[in-house]
Amino acid sequence: MKNSKALLIVFSLMIGNRCLGQGNLGYSNKDYGQFVRLFHRVISYTGQANGIRKPTVCLVRIRVDSAKNILDMKLSDSADSLLKAEFNRHKSEIDTKTLVSYFKSVYGNNNSGTYIIPLSFAMFRDQIPNQSVSMMSLYSYSKFDGAFLTGTVIFLDPIYSESSIPVR
Repeated sequence: MKNSKALLIVFSLMIGNRCLGQGNLGYSNKDYGQFVRLFHRVISYTGQANGIRKPTVCLVRIRVDSAKNILDMKLSDSADSLLKAEFNRHKSEIDTKTLVSYFKSVYGNNNSGTYIIPLSFAMFRDQIPNQSVSMMSLYSYSKFDGAFLTGTVIFLDPIYSESSIPVR
């Protein structure tokens, strides 16, 4: 079983050129675990394919109405421009129905209208020894369109991915 899982990962690396993520590990809610799993299939950070060999960290801000229906989703200013372009291009393909179901079941009685998901894309650690993030990127981590996040927010479990595009 262990070898077949490793073989499946290697095979997906060879044909996928997408991202590996944490799947459904440790999520107590199946809807959120499914959302994360499908998020990895839709959104990938292709910076490495374009010669950019640095990680990117950002926040995904999700605003909802009082019925927990999603009004908008946006990446923080710290996100790399290639990731922002990928996110905006494929935003309509993100499984928002499962996320709304999660919000309604877990946060139905909560009045917060803003949810935050920490998002991190990194390169494979053994390929790139220095995976640093600039201080300017960290400064803009909680900014959206130049303004800092304000009000009450709920932080959800993070989404973490590593690039599967090989370094040449």
